[in-house]
Amino acid sequence: MTWGYRNGDPGNYPGDTFTEMQRRLVEGYSELGAELSAPVAPVGLAWEEALRRERGLDLWAGDGEHPNTAGSLQSPDGAEPDSNRGRPGCDLAGLWAVIRLD
Repeated sequence: MTWGYRNGDPGNYPGDTFTEMQRRLVEGYSELGAELSAPVAPVGLAWEEALRRERGLDLWAGDGEHPNTAGSLQSPDGAEPDSNRGRPGCDLAGLWAVIRLD
């Protein structure tokens, strides 16, 4: 599951926000994962939680869509819970234990 854009997708959804775009992404990826009986790595939910926990955390590159270095480090390698331990930014290792899609 990917993350929403910094300012949502106002080109397609006037007045959109990160939170609203993230809600749509969660819904879409969750439905597809269920349809395919496939697990979904909740990277977008981890971003959302990291932003909630650490106000002012900047995870996006200048375009507001792609991750900057800190944002890339928030997305676990292979979605393994401990893969970000010791890296700069908001440590997401503990978040993977609480973020569930089912």
